[in-house]
Amino acid sequence: MLAQQSFPVSVDAGQQAALQELRDGLDAYSDLLVADAVHHLVEGRPEAAGAVMNGAAGLARPPELGLLRTPREGRAVSSSVVLALAHIPAAPLPADDDSRSLLSPAGTLDPSVAAYLAATAGAASAWDFEVRLTDPALATAIRRVVHLTELDLEPADALALTRTRLESLAVERAAELEGVDLGAPGTDGIVVAGTGGHRYEHAASLVGLVGRNPAEPRTLSEEPSTGDPVSQGEVGIDPLLLQRYLATRDVCAALLRRLRGQVELLEPEAGIGGADPEVLRRLLTACAGWGIAPNPPDEAADQTEPPAPADQRRVRRLARAAVLALAGLAERLAAAPRRPTGCLGRSSSTPPPRWSHPPDRWRSPAPHGPTACPPSTPLATATATGWTPRG
Repeated sequence: MLAQQSFPVSVDAGQQAALQELRDGLDAYSDLLVADAVHHLVEGRPEAAGAVMNGAAGLARPPELGLLRTPREGRAVSSSVVLALAHIPAAPLPADDDSRSLLSPAGTLDPSVAAYLAATAGAASAWDFEVRLTDPALATAIRRVVHLTELDLEPADALALTRTRLESLAVERAAELEGVDLGAPGTDGIVVAGTGGHRYEHAASLVGLVGRNPAEPRTLSEEPSTGDPVSQGEVGIDPLLLQRYLATRDVCAALLRRLRGQVELLEPEAGIGGADPEVLRRLLTACAGWGIAPNPPDEAADQTEPPAPADQRRVRRLARAAVLALAGLAERLAAAPRRPTGCLGRSSSTPPPRWSHPPDRWRSPAPHGPTACPPSTPLATATATGWTPRG
């Protein structure tokens, strides 16, 4: 319509002048597109020239004009940075499961990086979370500062959790210390201040830089590297890396055995039974260092029964969390690469047995929830539908 000298509707002199400005602008833009296409063609870029002409003809969206920019001549430069950390020798593992299961996984796998994070992002005692607890029974809100040491976590292990989950653990710990029942109606808790969140983000960014080129699966394989001419002569396994890896896996296996032993003592319907609540708390705290910190939902209130005491609800929630943590830890350990010769006594080429129907006593009290590991299975992946024992 802009190309027509007269419009099917009447326009005044001002509108006619505005239309003429649009015509002139389109003519100038068309000239620029043609010049840009010629520029690309002269520079040896026929594909770009064709795209510009398609835009000028209205067949496609015009690309960005390259004619108005002066190309700079130069040479591509890349840089590599080598980060040297102070060497921290790995400590020998304790002989008993009680001590071994509570070791820091990150500190066992790479004590040098764990020490570097603590020195750069702050030690565990410097990570503080200011928690505000609100309780309808109290006139004013409670404020409590929780440090990472009170969560029994090291900075490197805290990064196995999301920041949101880490702060929720701080809220739960503050409520426990203040005697506040977070399951009561109207009770709530939130992190309102502290350096913990900022230190978490700083430590996470450091890990992203340090771990830019992590070890590949072939580093833990006896098979020679293939496909890469540069690495044809490499020996498959780095001995020091494999030693630290297997030590960390042993720590996880010890934690799994201890947690499984406590879960076996639980009663049906999430009763604590013969399990030790304090031991369960310590084991669940150790699981958090592996990134496993279950947050089971509160039980539905039975309208026909009086509300359960806060301590009883807390213990039941602890039992449900232990069952979920056991399933997650077993799955984590089952998915980890094994010792090349079969670190669990069975060659990895042997197909694992399968149970289609685990015993009922090992099922989670929650509907469709994960199940715990049977005592005869040192390593298993627990699912909602059945067992896949591995190892």
